[in-house]
Amino acid sequence: MTISKITKKNFSIFLKTGAKIVDGDIISDSGKNKGHYHFVKMPISEKVCALYGQKFRHNGLPNYRKELIYLGLVSKAGDVAFYSHNYANLFSDDYSGNADKETYLKMAQLLYEKLCEMNPETEEEANNSCYIANAQKIAFQRAICGNDNYKSALTYLAEVVQAPMPRASDTQPCFDIFIHYLESPENWADYAIDMIDKFYIEGKHPAFSASVGRDAVIIERMARHYVDRMTKFLLTV
Repeated sequence: MTISKITKKNFSIFLKTGAKIVDGDIISDSGKNKGHYHFVKMPISEKVCALYGQKFRHNGLPNYRKELIYLGLVSKAGDVAFYSHNYANLFSDDYSGNADKETYLKMAQLLYEKLCEMNPETEEEANNSCYIANAQKIAFQRAICGNDNYKSALTYLAEVVQAPMPRASDTQPCFDIFIHYLESPENWADYAIDMIDKFYIEGKHPAFSASVGRDAVIIERMARHYVDRMTKFLLTV
């Protein structure tokens, strides 16, 4: 399918339709022509497509020696998640947009809640000097120094679930953890922890949920308690 001028509005229509390929000139939000582009939606499950793109050469032909660039994953409703910096700036003039972070943080929150459920608070952990020292240091930075996200477990967990940006030649398994989230967010955390645990075990390491993953949520949970105490104390001073 060819569209002479691809705007943000008609591109969103393309994402929602069954069309798999579209070519045309990208028109930025300010009306600037950013050049001729080629876009491809590749089905990777019944409900999700991977979106790739490539800018045409000056002679109007696609550069077949250059890989298609990964842009994001498209749901059946046409929503794009796990998008790249290139997608974020597709219709921008100043390239100030960033790659998708919000979705990863939502996934991290689900992982955090599941890991907390798997690792309930115990007296032994509450009295562990290493956990206490780390949690108090984090709480001090957040409550006293104003570094709200200092060593946040959510930031760490968001990094855990992120895979390298897929290429058009990548096989489907690299998308599995993302596909499952888009299709079944309600039970994604169980699936993800099982997948990550297997990856750690295959690498001859202890299961993630019983080692570094557990430590991260225990320290985060304790740090949040200390932050609450410090905040209450500061309010009384």
